[in-house]
Amino acid sequence: MSPRDPRFGSRLTARQTVAVLLAVVAVVWLLVNGPVEGPILVVFTPAHGLSTADLPSLAALAVAVALFWPRRRG
Repeated sequence: MSPRDPRFGSRLTARQTVAVLLAVVAVVWLLVNGPVEGPILVVFTPAHGLSTADLPSLAALAVAVALFWPRRRG
């Protein structure tokens, strides 16, 4: 079954594909950025918080969400 087969289901647009890849990279960065973490900006628990190294991932996730959903045409 190929991606062009109608039984395959809906395909992602190029924008949505970029959004998914950007979200994956952002999540991976959150998991591996430990060695470069800077100051803690927000403390959630004594062992968990939001550091300066997490900010690029949050921005990337916001861009991914904006890219994924279709634009409204008015």
